[in-house]
Amino acid sequence: MDTVFIHEKEHLRQTQEKYGEIIAENEEFYKSLPDLYPEDPDILNDLLFQTHNHIARLHLGVEKPYFARIDFTGDHDKKPEKYYLGKIGVMDSDDRVVTLDWRAPIATLYYDSNVGAVEYESPGGVEKGTLDLKRMLEIEKRELISYNDVDTVTSDDLLAPYLGVNADNRLKNIIATIQSEQNRIIRGNIHENMIVQGVAGSGKTTVALHRIAYLVYNHRNRIKPSQFMVIGPNQFFISYIASVLPDLDVDSVPQHTYASLAKEVLHEELTLNNPANCLTGVITGKNKGTIEGFKTSMAYKDALDDFLAWYERTIPPETDFSLRGFKVLAREEVETAWQEALTGSGNTVRDKVGQCMEKLTTLINDRKIQLDESLSKHFRALYADRENAARLDKLHRDRAYIEKELDRGCRQSLKEFFKKADVKTTALYRQFIQNCGAHIATFGEKEALKKQTLANFRKRSLDNEDLPALLYLRERMRGADIFRNYAHAVVDEAQDFGVFDLYALQKTLPGCTFTVVGDLAQAIYSYRSIENWDSVRAGAFERNARVCEMVKCYRTTVEVMETANKITTFLGLPPAEPVIRHGSPVAFHALGGVAATQKAVELVRAYKEDAFKSIAILGKVEGELTP
Repeated sequence: MDTVFIHEKEHLRQTQEKYGEIIAENEEFYKSLPDLYPEDPDILNDLLFQTHNHIARLHLGVEKPYFARIDFTGDHDKKPEKYYLGKIGVMDSDDRVVTLDWRAPIATLYYDSNVGAVEYESPGGVEKGTLDLKRMLEIEKRELISYNDVDTVTSDDLLAPYLGVNADNRLKNIIATIQSEQNRIIRGNIHENMIVQGVAGSGKTTVALHRIAYLVYNHRNRIKPSQFMVIGPNQFFISYIASVLPDLDVDSVPQHTYASLAKEVLHEELTLNNPANCLTGVITGKNKGTIEGFKTSMAYKDALDDFLAWYERTIPPETDFSLRGFKVLAREEVETAWQEALTGSGNTVRDKVGQCMEKLTTLINDRKIQLDESLSKHFRALYADRENAARLDKLHRDRAYIEKELDRGCRQSLKEFFKKADVKTTALYRQFIQNCGAHIATFGEKEALKKQTLANFRKRSLDNEDLPALLYLRERMRGADIFRNYAHAVVDEAQDFGVFDLYALQKTLPGCTFTVVGDLAQAIYSYRSIENWDSVRAGAFERNARVCEMVKCYRTTVEVMETANKITTFLGLPPAEPVIRHGSPVAFHALGGVAATQKAVELVRAYKEDAFKSIAILGKVEGELTP
């Protein structure tokens, strides 16, 4: 028998033994936790949760503790260090590495480097040395099946066994077969925005999830998992990633659709219409797609900016600032302070109101002696008026209230004076819609937009395409609040967003960088979908983003990919590069006419007889699929 195989088989046995010991140690620690933290339930619950999950992953990991081995000799080392790469990193009680986490900096040598002189980026700087060995290890059900010493992990022959399995198993094995173009995206700098154009079957969604896993692992000492976010296209996708992320050693990362995030940000009751209605024409007439496309464009954002500039000017009432009939500040003084605030450093209306109130409060405090004297004169005149004799109690209460407010700089009364700044976001948006004709510059269907959106308001519902406007208005009025604490967000299927959707998103999460993933060739909602990624880079991210391409398809056969490329060429997109895996030629069947459904049924029956397991009938709208 091959001596290398025997050696690797023995190492696997020893590793599994070591896993057993570590599992036993962790289970004992888990049992002892209540005694160690009897008076601190928060720490206890966190540790119970973490330890329980770690034990569960160790139990799963023992089945296949690693998938590869690299031997690396640093420039200052005398002999190579052996690293066995696994889904999770495991240390023994003496802090020795049992398996190395695939996300560790040195692990990138397996994915990106050939045997020979290499270097990689570590937390302490660039490490140089020699990659002496790169070995793929196939382990199934605790048994070593085979090994393969390789110089690259991108050979089609090496990928073929992994690509031939079903989708679930393919996902479980992807860490062993991450390609160089995928690895560069996964390990990209957390501080930069990244837009990924990935062809169908390129693994872009899986790469996006592995990027989250990589970032959570490598920034765990300063960023909590809860400060990352995944934004998906629908609830089905959210359910999918909720099942995948724990398998990638990631817990507590929030997952949202655009709509669910908007509802959480807005804190208002919000009913959304079905987006499919735009395709079927259920809602209203011929202008529907044009209107919704405009609502997700940056031109709509410009109209909102124009409206907000007008609205800001109207926030202070056109009156003196008075307390129960006693003039505290003249209207001109309020207006001067407000104009200074509008041109000041405040980013939001809330900031500007706060700055204005501080200035006015200071002004009131500085005039406290004069105001007290004026107040005494004011009430002496009221007391002298015989008509007020019957309501002395009210006068006393009014004077006490005014004196108290003046002592506090009138903060509470000023807040009420500027209450127009505290409007609900949906109410503010409705005001915009009612007056949109004055703020939309070039869109020819603004009257239709107004009519349609107000009809939705009357039905207490809005379209998904209204969400970026609501998010943007809230951020401009109130700021990001707790949402500024997020560090990085992954947005999948981004081709079905408009540029304004993504712009509003990054304003809502201002502390975030983004990985935006999509495929322009797979856009569903043509009336609002992104035409090119340059528009996203320039509009949503103000040119502060890098565009990457994933052009290799690992899902389909050469024959299917060649046919698909004939279509994407017309869209101006680069052709996908298939992995060398052949199948049957693509067949075309004419299904037009009244017998189309019957022909489709006959084809499905024929495919079932040929033992096809996955068969799909696709239509642009649901009505096309109804017999």
